[in-house]
Amino acid sequence: MSFLLQQSIEGSFQKVAMHRYKHSAVEILHLCTDWDNDGDSEGHQ
Repeated sequence: MSFLLQQSIEGSFQKVAMHRYKHSAVEILHLCTDWDNDGDSEGHQ
């Protein structure tokens, strides 16, 4: 019983970790885009 419970907890944790990882990846992509835009605007000036 405890083995099944442990597997269930690990499965839930992996789902949460993947969700957070995907969310972080999206934020990082937005940050990189912002940095690229800032670099372009500074280059034009």
